[in-house]
Amino acid sequence: MGVRRMLAIVAMGVVAGLSRAAWGGMYLPFDLETLAAKSEVVVEGEVIGGKGVLEVKVLGVYGGGVKEGDVLRVNPLFYAKSGARGMTAPLEKGDRLFWFLVKAQGGGPGGAAAWAPLAGGVKLELEGRVVEFMQWGNPGPVVAEVARANQSETAPLVEAYREEVAGSFKEVARFKQEMAAAVAAKDADGLVELLAERGRAARKQGMARDELAEAAAAALGPLHNNEALDAALNIEGLWSTEDIARGFWTVEGMRYLLKRIEDGALTAEQRDRYVRALPPGIMGVQDGLVIWPRGSLVRLAKLAAEEKGEDSLAGDLLNVVRLSAGQARSLDFVEQGDLAAAMKVVAGMREKAGSAWILREIDETVAAGEIGGPMGPVKLENGK
Repeated sequence: MGVRRMLAIVAMGVVAGLSRAAWGGMYLPFDLETLAAKSEVVVEGEVIGGKGVLEVKVLGVYGGGVKEGDVLRVNPLFYAKSGARGMTAPLEKGDRLFWFLVKAQGGGPGGAAAWAPLAGGVKLELEGRVVEFMQWGNPGPVVAEVARANQSETAPLVEAYREEVAGSFKEVARFKQEMAAAVAAKDADGLVELLAERGRAARKQGMARDELAEAAAAALGPLHNNEALDAALNIEGLWSTEDIARGFWTVEGMRYLLKRIEDGALTAEQRDRYVRALPPGIMGVQDGLVIWPRGSLVRLAKLAAEEKGEDSLAGDLLNVVRLSAGQARSLDFVEQGDLAAAMKVVAGMREKAGSAWILREIDETVAAGEIGGPMGPVKLENGK
């Protein structure tokens, strides 16, 4: 995920019994360890009644101050099961689920609820397996596909998942202890290893928000260790690299990124990671200091012009130039001559554009220069 492509969690609403178009926001579930860390109560339970607000009998306790046999009043929020003809069906009596719960805010339909699940904090038991709830379209509800329970070998068996849930609390405690030690010692390599662990966990669990990894990345960034940041940026599976990228936003860090972007021995995909780590727009000024080396933008524009068939890399390079043209010149983000020279290079790319998409990126970048930012349009005649 690029550092500019930030996602937001939107308000959650009740969906049970509605069409699949009823859920209007993007669903961003937490991973298992984050659920364990954030939940106030974690139980395995069976729905025994209720409409709107469910009555859930506790069958097993993994965390929190409840006991087996207790009945919890739970607002199921937007979780539902797949139904006929593209509709959804509500959770109902007899359904057995794993619940990762926090105290409910504002009750729920059908009466006050004491508890509500976290995002990703409901797992359906079906035919001996644990079925995830997924949002297949945005907008749309978050649904457990009951007809597909045994079609995927990746769905864990219930017994195995019970062990994973129990083990997640120990993993959270271990991770926090080791991270605290690494932070105290300013051990960048130790933080990278913790991030590598979270990357491996993410590849196993699938796409989910990982707040343990976010905490380690946030601790690594301020150390400004470029080699460690480089290693972290290239870890596969991390939910977000935004805090890692911020660690490069120093004068030396920017030089390091530009050198990696220009390294022809790297693949286009590898170089694109470094492009996406560059600061967007006005973030090119840190604590009153311009962190872009002289001539950076024209170097990036020339790299974009040299790309053949690598639209993603060229497009991200152009995005940096476009943001600079449209946002940051009022803060002396870059030299006017550098920006003007970069815009000349971009304007000359039109004839050799390899696709309609990259042509549009070129035109939008040129337009940003013509419109300009608070100081007006880019004067191309100054870019000699």
